[in-house]
Amino acid sequence: MDVTRKFLDVETKANEDGSMWFTASAENRDRQGDIVVADDWQIDNYMKNPVFLWAHDYSRPPIGKALDVQKGNGRLRMKISFVPASIDPFADQVRKLYEGGYLSAVSVGFMTTKRAPLTQDDLKQSPERQGGQRLSGELLELSGVPVPANPLALQNGFLEAVSKGMTRDVIPPETRMALADVLLSYAKNLDAVKAVLKSKGD
Repeated sequence: MDVTRKFLDVETKANEDGSMWFTASAENRDRQGDIVVADDWQIDNYMKNPVFLWAHDYSRPPIGKALDVQKGNGRLRMKISFVPASIDPFADQVRKLYEGGYLSAVSVGFMTTKRAPLTQDDLKQSPERQGGQRLSGELLELSGVPVPANPLALQNGFLEAVSKGMTRDVIPPETRMALADVLLSYAKNLDAVKAVLKSKGD
């Protein structure tokens, strides 16, 4: 299965019941120059298993589920209910990090169903970006992510840098502790990170 992942800095809105609205996708050119067409999202199969994951990690249980999905007006919006702290403390920690503004990105995982050339209006957005297509897709999952980057680069680059102590230079002091807690929890679910940390201790 060829899965495409697109990352977005999101707008969030917390509700009194602890759920949150996320703008999961918008019709803006991304870092690859692509545009995902909001009205074309196929969500029927997703709604049968509306998972909210952490960093596209299919091996760990979901940290939430979508209660509602709305598409239109150039947006894909999702109302996410997080797994209670009594079941998964990490899921509750992620919710609090979004509420506190320490996390501000999500990523959609989808199968591309159609590709089309960009229009002239599309090309006016971020004209410095080369290439790109208009994409339509079937939504597979939505993930919370700590940084808007490719998950493999996150795993092999950013986390490796953190394990070598580079956080002192690249992470602002006011967010270092919160981000460190997230990364420690994330590391427990990634074999590659475990190997890095193990080799560091040898």
